[in-house]
Amino acid sequence: MKKIIRGLALVLILIIAAFLLWAWTPLKADGKALAALTEPSGYALETGHHQVHFTPSSPNGKEVIFYPGGRVDFRAYAPLCAAMALSGYDVHLLKMPLNLAFFNANRALKELKTQEGNSPVFLAGHSLGGVAACLCLNKSPDSFSGLLLLASYPPESADLSRWTGKVLSLAGSKDGLATEEKIRSASSRLPPSAEFLYLEGGNHSQFGDYGLQKGDGTSSVTAEEQIRWVIEAMNRTFNE
Repeated sequence: MKKIIRGLALVLILIIAAFLLWAWTPLKADGKALAALTEPSGYALETGHHQVHFTPSSPNGKEVIFYPGGRVDFRAYAPLCAAMALSGYDVHLLKMPLNLAFFNANRALKELKTQEGNSPVFLAGHSLGGVAACLCLNKSPDSFSGLLLLASYPPESADLSRWTGKVLSLAGSKDGLATEEKIRSASSRLPPSAEFLYLEGGNHSQFGDYGLQKGDGTSSVTAEEQIRWVIEAMNRTFNE
């Protein structure tokens, strides 16, 4: 019996070690992301233990709290967050435990407690980060004014269909991971007013700057074009 227990304990230790190694080796941020974090232009940067804060030079009075995708270096979203800041949004890019947002899905609520003023706050997230954003919104729907889902959709445990905030769901037509079918199948958990847009030629990976993710389709548009499309859609929906 002792040998069996020791054997099971060893297996469990190996499984945990394998998981930690997997989580601690995320998809790495590429050069454009690192440049956005070292050469700010049109926005200011403040790096903390749990986030990077992008402060716009010309604020539009709105804040965005951004959840990164699963097992992706959070810094990979710096180009997108920088583009948001250049458009006037005050952006908080969150760093998540083990590079997995669902380990701290309510992090945005803690961030809110440190903010001053009554600016509208929008939750945003890519892929698994969008799932975490939905969980956070489901916990405290009155705390936020809008939700931006990038190649993502709400889990079954987060029914947001009666929420009155603005919801914008964006994805690429060549996304091999968060396909249009998957997004549509979860649409009943979002408000009837939710807006769904698809970028022809866009994919899953180019919402960040970390290379082509395994299983994703090859994009026929540039990353810059995909990010510009996101900003244009945000401005149309969230500035109404």
